[in-house]
Amino acid sequence: MGATLSRGGRTRGVTFLRAAYFMENWAIALQPVAQGMLPTFLLADRAIPMVATRDVGLDAARLLAEGASGRQTIHLAGPRDYSPRDVAAALGRILEKPIIARQQPEEAMAPALLAAGMSSELSRLFQELTHAINSGRVAWEDGHPLWRGETDVETALAPLVSGN
Repeated sequence: MGATLSRGGRTRGVTFLRAAYFMENWAIALQPVAQGMLPTFLLADRAIPMVATRDVGLDAARLLAEGASGRQTIHLAGPRDYSPRDVAAALGRILEKPIIARQQPEEAMAPALLAAGMSSELSRLFQELTHAINSGRVAWEDGHPLWRGETDVETALAPLVSGN
């Protein structure tokens, strides 16, 4: 996401926000949580940067209000990195019952997404992205600031679980 800020027709600067994996992406996997399982194609024990969309919006609004000069890239993540097991534990606290993260084989991802109605090309791209995350190829670029949001994964997921 990028925003070009201008005043009087003159460009003052551009800021690119590079958000981590959205915490709300877990919404697609919530149905099996009722049976005590959180399916994941991510490595169950590997913590990765995640961010709540609320924090992305707050940071974007802050940057727009402050204005920018020059060109900058800012990485956005939550207060800490989370593994799928951390997400399962947070869901367990919300639902007050044990939830187990169950890692699925990466090669099963595209067929599962196809069965859910996603196009074959998009299914393949999501599987490729997941493989890149699992193998450590997706990473922050050096030399850019990392902003940490305040919203933890439990706070981000609670409204999705309760439907509010």
